[in-house]
Amino acid sequence: MAGNSRNIAVLGLGSFGGSIAEELASFGDHVLGIDINESRVGNWSDVLSEAIIADARDERALREAGIADYDAVVVALADSLEGSILAVMAVQSLEIEHICAKAANDTHARILERLGVHQVVHPEREYGSHIAHTLHNPAVRSYARLSDDLYLAQICITDIHDGDTIESLKLDQRFDLSCVGRISGGKRTDYKPEKPLIPGDTLLVIGSRENIHQFVSEL
Repeated sequence: MAGNSRNIAVLGLGSFGGSIAEELASFGDHVLGIDINESRVGNWSDVLSEAIIADARDERALREAGIADYDAVVVALADSLEGSILAVMAVQSLEIEHICAKAANDTHARILERLGVHQVVHPEREYGSHIAHTLHNPAVRSYARLSDDLYLAQICITDIHDGDTIESLKLDQRFDLSCVGRISGGKRTDYKPEKPLIPGDTLLVIGSRENIHQFVSEL
């Protein structure tokens, strides 16, 4: 395996778990997929490093699969609150360094957090938020939450700022935003604050949701 590859297990090979497992495999990671459904395991057996039929809630089964030696485990069993909690507890008993778990709702997320899960994700809510922002203002091409009140947005420059520069926009002073990159012609370009912007360029900015909204309201 490549020097930077990791050993990661994905418990639950539905659409969420399967997509994560496939992406990790494309990075060159050693990915073990586990699901109690035989057909799901069969679908992923040729894509992942390993795919086995087992009950992810069973500590003994996980231990026999060698998960105790893995760098991280993804618990993708959000369809069943009980199953998700039992799987997390089984994984915790193996003292895994990093546990990521999918939450179906806020209550589920709070339970996972109290159990000590390192990374709790709300894929449906986060993707819904992304779609809402791009629909509300077409200048927002992409939108992602980095923390409770910190967001990364890809914002398209319109005719109103044709010829302006990143420097002249004064994003830091006027909106408390940080510009971390610029994309022009579909490719990331050298960050030059004094270089004139053209319509269609996009800026990668980081800041609070309110400040990002304030900036895009001018576009």
